[in-house]
Amino acid sequence: MSQKIDVYQRLKSLNILGEERRLEWADAITRIRTERELLDLRYVVERQKLLSSTPGKPGSVDFYASTMKVDLALLHEEDLLRFLADLRQSGNAFYAVKKCALTRTGQAVAGATMTPRLRAECDIDLITIMDRAAKK
Repeated sequence: MSQKIDVYQRLKSLNILGEERRLEWADAITRIRTERELLDLRYVVERQKLLSSTPGKPGSVDFYASTMKVDLALLHEEDLLRFLADLRQSGNAFYAVKKCALTRTGQAVAGATMTPRLRAECDIDLITIMDRAAKK
Protein backbone atom coordinates (compact mmCIF):
# COMPACT_ATOMS: atom_id res chain seq x y z
CA MET A 1 0.00 0.00 0.00
CA SER A 2 2.82 2.42 0.86
CA GLN A 3 4.31 1.89 -2.63
CA LYS A 4 1.04 2.97 -4.23
CA ILE A 5 0.90 6.05 -2.01
CA ASP A 6 4.51 6.87 -2.92
CA VAL A 7 3.70 6.59 -6.64
CA TYR A 8 0.58 8.74 -6.19
CA GLN A 9 2.55 11.42 -4.27
CA ARG A 10 5.27 11.43 -6.95
CA LEU A 11 2.72 11.87 -9.76
CA LYS A 12 0.99 14.61 -7.78
CA SER A 13 4.27 16.46 -7.20
CA LEU A 14 4.97 16.36 -10.95
CA ASN A 15 1.53 17.89 -11.64
CA ILE A 16 0.56 14.91 -13.79
CA LEU A 17 -2.64 14.17 -11.86
CA GLY A 18 -5.77 16.19 -12.45
CA GLU A 19 -6.73 18.78 -15.02
CA GLU A 20 -4.30 19.72 -17.75
CA ARG A 21 -2.26 22.86 -17.09
CA ARG A 22 -2.32 24.80 -20.36
CA LEU A 23 -1.39 28.12 -18.78
CA GLU A 24 1.61 26.54 -17.06
CA TRP A 25 2.63 24.91 -20.35
CA ALA A 26 2.58 28.29 -22.09
CA ASP A 27 4.54 29.91 -19.26
CA ALA A 28 7.15 27.14 -19.37
CA ILE A 29 7.65 27.49 -23.13
CA THR A 30 7.95 31.28 -22.84
CA ARG A 31 10.54 30.87 -20.08
CA ILE A 32 12.50 28.25 -22.05
CA ARG A 33 12.41 30.43 -25.19
CA THR A 34 13.82 33.37 -23.23
CA GLU A 35 16.43 31.44 -21.22
CA ARG A 36 17.69 29.46 -24.22
CA GLU A 37 17.47 32.49 -26.53
CA LEU A 38 15.49 30.52 -29.11
CA LEU A 39 14.90 33.03 -31.88
CA ASP A 40 11.98 31.34 -33.60
CA LEU A 41 9.78 28.97 -31.58
CA ARG A 42 6.13 28.42 -32.48
CA TYR A 43 3.75 25.89 -31.03
CA VAL A 44 0.11 24.91 -30.89
CA VAL A 45 -1.56 22.55 -28.41
CA GLU A 46 -4.35 20.42 -29.82
CA ARG A 47 -7.49 19.43 -27.95
CA GLN A 48 -7.13 16.88 -25.20
CA LYS A 49 -7.93 13.27 -26.17
CA LEU A 50 -8.58 10.19 -24.11
CA LEU A 51 -5.83 7.64 -24.67
CA SER A 52 -6.87 4.07 -25.32
CA SER A 53 -7.30 1.92 -22.24
CA THR A 54 -4.15 0.72 -20.50
CA PRO A 55 -4.14 -2.91 -19.28
CA GLY A 56 -3.98 -3.24 -15.50
CA LYS A 57 -5.01 0.33 -14.72
CA PRO A 58 -7.71 1.00 -12.11
CA GLY A 59 -11.15 1.32 -13.70
CA SER A 60 -11.67 4.91 -12.61
CA VAL A 61 -8.32 6.20 -13.94
CA ASP A 62 -8.02 7.64 -17.45
CA PHE A 63 -4.97 8.88 -19.33
CA TYR A 64 -5.33 11.94 -21.54
CA ALA A 65 -2.95 13.48 -24.06
CA SER A 66 -2.85 16.88 -25.66
CA THR A 67 -0.50 16.87 -28.63
CA MET A 68 1.73 19.92 -28.84
CA LYS A 69 3.12 20.65 -32.30
CA VAL A 70 6.39 22.59 -32.01
CA ASP A 71 8.30 24.32 -34.80
CA LEU A 72 11.62 25.88 -33.86
CA ALA A 73 14.74 27.24 -35.50
CA LEU A 74 18.02 25.88 -34.15
CA LEU A 75 21.60 27.01 -34.22
CA HIS A 76 22.73 23.51 -33.30
CA GLU A 77 21.16 20.05 -32.81
CA GLU A 78 21.81 20.24 -29.07
CA ASP A 79 19.40 23.20 -28.84
CA LEU A 80 16.58 20.73 -29.51
CA LEU A 81 17.77 18.32 -26.81
CA ARG A 82 18.07 21.17 -24.31
CA PHE A 83 14.57 22.41 -25.18
CA LEU A 84 13.11 18.93 -24.63
CA ALA A 85 14.99 18.50 -21.33
CA ASP A 86 13.83 21.91 -20.09
CA LEU A 87 10.26 21.09 -21.07
CA ARG A 88 10.37 17.79 -19.19
CA GLN A 89 11.89 19.46 -16.12
CA SER A 90 9.12 22.08 -16.04
CA GLY A 91 6.98 19.34 -14.46
CA ASN A 92 3.51 20.36 -15.66
CA ALA A 93 2.69 17.07 -17.40
CA PHE A 94 4.41 13.92 -18.55
CA TYR A 95 6.01 14.87 -21.86
CA ALA A 96 6.22 12.03 -24.40
CA VAL A 97 7.97 12.91 -27.66
CA LYS A 98 6.11 11.19 -30.49
CA LYS A 99 8.39 12.43 -33.25
CA CYS A 100 10.88 15.13 -34.13
CA ALA A 101 12.16 15.89 -37.62
CA LEU A 102 15.29 17.98 -38.18
CA THR A 103 15.92 19.67 -41.50
CA ARG A 104 18.74 21.86 -42.69
CA THR A 105 17.50 25.29 -43.75
CA GLY A 106 20.44 26.19 -45.97
CA GLN A 107 23.54 28.30 -45.88
CA ALA A 108 24.19 30.91 -43.23
CA VAL A 109 23.60 34.50 -44.28
CA ALA A 110 26.88 36.15 -45.29
CA GLY A 111 28.31 38.14 -42.40
CA ALA A 112 25.79 36.81 -39.87
CA THR A 113 27.29 34.90 -36.97
CA MET A 114 24.13 33.62 -35.28
CA THR A 115 21.86 32.43 -38.09
CA PRO A 116 19.77 29.32 -37.36
CA ARG A 117 20.56 26.70 -39.98
CA LEU A 118 18.36 23.90 -38.69
CA ARG A 119 14.62 23.59 -38.17
CA ALA A 120 12.88 21.08 -35.88
CA GLU A 121 9.26 20.03 -36.12
CA CYS A 122 8.07 17.92 -33.19
CA ASP A 123 4.89 16.29 -31.96
CA ILE A 124 4.94 15.97 -28.18
CA ASP A 125 2.15 14.44 -26.12
CA LEU A 126 1.39 16.23 -22.86
CA ILE A 127 -0.06 13.44 -20.75
CA THR A 128 -2.21 13.92 -17.68
CA ILE A 129 -4.03 11.39 -15.50
CA MET A 130 -7.58 11.81 -14.25
CA ASP A 131 -9.09 9.71 -11.48
CA ARG A 132 -12.87 9.96 -11.85
CA ALA A 133 -13.33 8.42 -8.38
CA ALA A 134 -11.33 11.26 -6.79
CA LYS A 135 -13.79 13.85 -8.16
CA LYS A 136 -16.76 12.41 -6.32
